[in-house]
Amino acid sequence: GFPQGRAAAHPHRPSPLRSDVATERASTLQIGEPAIIAERTGAPVVADFRAADIAAGGQGAPLVPLVDYLLLRDARQGTVALNIGGIANVTLIPANARPEDVLGFDTGPGNMVLDALVRRFTKGRKTYDAAGRLGARGKVLEPPLVAALRLPFFERQPPKSAGREQFGERFVSRYFL
Repeated sequence: GFPQGRAAAHPHRPSPLRSDVATERASTLQIGEPAIIAERTGAPVVADFRAADIAAGGQGAPLVPLVDYLLLRDARQGTVALNIGGIANVTLIPANARPEDVLGFDTGPGNMVLDALVRRFTKGRKTYDAAGRLGARGKVLEPPLVAALRLPFFERQPPKSAGREQFGERFVSRYFL
């Protein structure tokens, strides 16, 4: 075993629209040396997507829109793909799109918040909601949800990216506990 390029730190690209993120420089730190992985496995390795995106003026996330485009494009109809990971993101692919026509952006928290709530409510006995059983028994608490949806992130126009700095443990404690 060796690291497979996991992100160790990814403070998203700051901009005037990112007043909710306290970072001064665009940066990313990935773990796993692509050359070593390629040598040990004998397989082609493609790496540094985040750094390349930041260098090209992007935000380093989300990374999936190009893959969505390659797998889901259609000459006759548009496609929307939703990915609910730690942070949820969406890819919009117009009909007969070229790569530059595709729009991908983070939509807000995903499993990151759900997992934090499960850890808190089970006192660490569980780390996630297997098959959504706990969530299916719950109910929507309108006041904290409405308050959270007033955050500047949700008012910004895409493209935009998010991370733990907005929707991690502090977010969960402030709005849902």
